[in-house]
Amino acid sequence: MSSVKEARLYVILDAACKVFAKSGFEKAKIEDIAKAAGIGKSTIYEYFDSKMSVFITLFESVLDLYKSRLSDILSKDIPFREKLLSYMKLHCDSISDQYQVVLMHLHETMYYKELRDFAYQQYSYIHKMLLSSLEEEVAKGEIRADVDPNCVLYLIFGSVKGISFDYIFGRMPMISEESLGGLVDSIIKLVSPPIK
Repeated sequence: MSSVKEARLYVILDAACKVFAKSGFEKAKIEDIAKAAGIGKSTIYEYFDSKMSVFITLFESVLDLYKSRLSDILSKDIPFREKLLSYMKLHCDSISDQYQVVLMHLHETMYYKELRDFAYQQYSYIHKMLLSSLEEEVAKGEIRADVDPNCVLYLIFGSVKGISFDYIFGRMPMISEESLGGLVDSIIKLVSPPIK
């Protein structure tokens, strides 16, 4: 894709995010997105074949960046605590930076099977990335061998989702880095081998 086409794609996705946030998926129209992007409706159809494909591409762009950053964290040769803290910070930062997109995603996936399927596919990919990393930590002795990496993963997922939902639904501000560090230390105490 040429740099001009790529730049126009980002303009369309930015406009789509604003339109979907304001109107919701059901009420949003391609015409509204085109108007917000300052382009003609036909230009949008050069990039997308439907409103659903715009919506999915919007989420995909956010998740691609998230997965890239997660991959960078997991590939680093750093202690498990630092890796876990970096992942949880990435998750919290992504939620606060992409608040509107996350809120739309949570709402619209309840109503559209295509979005649920897409979300499940993305969730499964992230699950596999994290599980593979946790299995490496078991092999390195950072996580006790008698602890199932899947259980550790669900403990981590449950923690970040709890934090995220409290923030998304306005019950509390995003967790501080200090509190996040305390949460990570609690997880580490549960899964680490005893100190000799």
